[in-house]
Order: sequence, then C-alpha cells, then structure tokens
Amino acid sequence: MSKDFIRIANDQDMQLIIAYFEQALAHYEEVGELMAMQDIKYFLHNVRHFNFVVLKEKVTDITYLFEFPEKTDGKRETGTIVIPLQNN
Repeated sequence: MSKDFIRIANDQDMQLIIAYFEQALAHYEEVGELMAMQDIKYFLHNVRHFNFVVLKEKVTDITYLFEFPEKTDGKRETGTIVIPLQNN
C-alpha cells in the first residue's frame, strides 16, 4: 500500500465508512439493485479485514484508500472511496 497518505483510518473513520455503506445498502434495497446490494453486503461483512488509510481530508469530504483482503494467490487489490461529510 502506498505511503502517500495522511494517516491510518481510526475507529471514528470506520464508523463513518460503515454508516456510509449501510446508507447505500438501504438505498439499493429500496430500488431493488441486487448486484449493488450483494457487493455492499460483502463489503460490510468483511470491512474489518480491509486496510483503510486517509488520502485526503477536506471540509466537504474524506478520501480513503482501501486494500482488499489478500487473495490466495498473494495479490492485493486497492480502491478509493470519497465520503461526503454532512456537516459542511
């Protein structure tokens, strides 16, 4: 994982990330998007196995880099998520 980050995600970050995905899950359940629901359920079920770091913090949002759990072949995948902050 890149060393170009502000800090490792803490418990408060994890609460924000989980709340964001729970809100997304509720939306996709409401509109019946089965594939999105499956992806989000997987993510929520495994969220504590992901590694999160903060790439950027702004008043309006936080950008996280996350690393998927290691695969059996030893390869790792990463992704980013930008979570808008409600208090802006």
